[in-house]
Amino acid sequence: MSNHNLPSQPEIILMSDPRLAAVPVRENGESLIDLAADDRFRVDTSRAFVNALSPSISKVRSSVAERLLVAERYLPTGIAILLREGHRPVSVQQFLFDRYSRKLQASQPNLSGEQLYQEVSKFVAPPSLAPHSTGGAVDVTLIELTSGQELDMGSPFNGDPVATQGATFTYAKNIKPVAVSNRRVLIDAMREAGFINYPTEWWHWSFGDRYWALLSAHAAAVYGSVEAG
Repeated sequence: MSNHNLPSQPEIILMSDPRLAAVPVRENGESLIDLAADDRFRVDTSRAFVNALSPSISKVRSSVAERLLVAERYLPTGIAILLREGHRPVSVQQFLFDRYSRKLQASQPNLSGEQLYQEVSKFVAPPSLAPHSTGGAVDVTLIELTSGQELDMGSPFNGDPVATQGATFTYAKNIKPVAVSNRRVLIDAMREAGFINYPTEWWHWSFGDRYWALLSAHAAAVYGSVEAG
């Protein structure tokens, strides 16, 4: 594993940022493909609740699939990427956004409407801007090929940033050295493949969506929201 320290946290641009909504979408019509049907990929099918909500969970745009294969070439021998979640219908995104909003509002009743919106956006993207609904976003972790065991990434996958005291943030400092090293491996591989990370979630990476366009200085996103057939 790499022993490099994580760099300082870059500017965090949240999904609630007005700059994101201003990014135009020039949909290229690329198809969704099912990674679970291709033995070159490793897909977690154990999350029954999420799978039931989102039956297209293992689907991504075709260029995203190709880039995941590129990312694996930059991993150490014996380590692989595990896809936890790909496409998510807008209706599911709305459900998740509303559910987390209620949870935060109950625990932090003094938040204003705008503050609540921003805090929710650290964990669940607003439905109108959600990368997962474009098929361009993936939630991933790293596993050992021989055992199938997940590497220590410093916080639970899909962990609550509030409950983990910010340990879900990609460049968090309150995680063990082994987790720092493992995150560095994931960061380096995904960046080499052209993915952009959402910095409050070490597991979330995207390509082609509005967030990718904004962070990589592209004039427009190439993927808009799409429903899986």
